[in-house]
Amino acid sequence: MFRHIDGCKGPPCTCSNRAYWVLTAIALFSSFLEWFFAWYFAGSSSAQADAFHATSHGLLYYIAIRINVKAGKKNITQEELCHIQEKHLKVGWRILLFSLIYVVFVEAIPRLWQPAPIASGFMLMGVTIGLSGNIISRCVLKKMRHILSGGKNAHEGEYHKVLTWDNLLDLLISATVLAVAIAFWFISTDILTNYRYLLYRIDPVLTLVIVPIIGWRGYKIFRKGVTHQH
Repeated sequence: MFRHIDGCKGPPCTCSNRAYWVLTAIALFSSFLEWFFAWYFAGSSSAQADAFHATSHGLLYYIAIRINVKAGKKNITQEELCHIQEKHLKVGWRILLFSLIYVVFVEAIPRLWQPAPIASGFMLMGVTIGLSGNIISRCVLKKMRHILSGGKNAHEGEYHKVLTWDNLLDLLISATVLAVAIAFWFISTDILTNYRYLLYRIDPVLTLVIVPIIGWRGYKIFRKGVTHQH
């Protein structure tokens, strides 16, 4: 999975697609579970935002697969590849944008005015799943360097760096949300009862902090992908 298959004569080379399929599956599966626990059981908007960020990773991995498949075909020009990348990035950016708008205006802001209890156990479980998916993905991304360093996948090197840095950002965001989940878990019932209207606002406030960061990073990836030289 993390090496060139026997008989590979690239470039172009699509050997990395096996790893990208694994990354796509990990990102989408873990992000769905995190979102479901956060939305249905925990009532946490920050964990939902973290899940949507992980979902965008799955879309980016899938875009890498599509580009590699097209690059492996004969008689395709660099300009055509750029247009394919633009098209997929636009779709991915719109999905991320609408997801973030939803979590801000439907989940976070209403809970600023009417704080709702957070099921800390389910929040902790969901974020742990999301963080685990990010950690596994980071290990896979590191192992993929053996493929990219072979000289047959030079066109992927820059994109791989973008994915690696975005994965690091998601790890940091997931760790922050996890810290909040752990804090809720250890706060005593008496404190939550006496200060619930203050403490339960931490989750939507955290959402309003991390959503602009996620959106800014997503926009940077989108702009970088569509402002190339044809």
